Amino acid sequence: MTAQRMFVAFAFAAAVAASARVGAQAGGAAVPFKLGTFEQNGRMFIGLVLRDVQVVDIAQANTAFEAANRGARRLTAPADMKQLCDAFDAGDLAGAQALHRRLFGLCRDLLGLASNPIPIKAALAMLGRDTGEVRLPLVPLEPALAHKLRGVLAAYGLRIAHALPV
Repeated sequence: MTAQRMFVAFAFAAAVAASARVGAQAGGAAVPFKLGTFEQNGRMFIGLVLRDVQVVDIAQANTAFEAANRGARRLTAPADMKQLCDAFDAGDLAGAQALHRRLFGLCRDLLGLASNPIPIKAALAMLGRDTGEVRLPLVPLEPALAHKLRGVLAAYGLRIAHALPV
């Protein structure tokens, strides 16, 4: 795996890992973790280090979960992230950079509104995915910021299914 491909995969894994924190906020027990790149038998992979003692290969864990839970919703990389990886792998650096800038702009604008996970939960709610309320000491997104968030999501081309309660 090239260094650039590893970086793209690392960025994606970081986003996945960050979204796992949202699940803990919904009532599950949070488990401290670190994210890193590892090599085993000459194979590079991205893994989570749990409690500083256990390394979990994210791809292998996801494959095992899907095999054991056939009815569970599959977690896949977003199409635009796949396009970025495909463009880079094909040597289309200009295309990969354009996709990176588009994704970076979304992340910057989304996470620049308020502390994480407030804007993430608000965006998911607007897109029709219930993640529950933010827990104290966090507070819901302010109406003026929710209006900005709708603009950010619309500019990215996402269809807003629900308005946030005011």
